[in-house]
Amino acid sequence: MSGRLPAAPLSDREIQLLSFASQGLSAKEIARELMTTPRIVDQHFENLIAKTGARNRTHLMVRAFQCGYFDL
Repeated sequence: MSGRLPAAPLSDREIQLLSFASQGLSAKEIARELMTTPRIVDQHFENLIAKTGARNRTHLMVRAFQCGYFDL
C-alpha cells in the first residue's frame, strides 16, 4: 500500500487524533485536549497504525497527509 489509507473510512476521533498530531502535539497534550489519558491516545495510534498498515507513527502521518486528512 503506497500512499493509501484503508477503504474503511477513518472515524471522527481518528481524524481528530491525526489533526492534533499534525500540529506537533504530544500524546500527553492530545490527551489533555480530549480529556482522556496519554495511554488511551497511544492505543488509538496503535489501532490506526494497524488499520492503515503503516510501519510506525511517522509513516501513518505521511499517509494521512498524502490522503488529504490534514494540510501543513
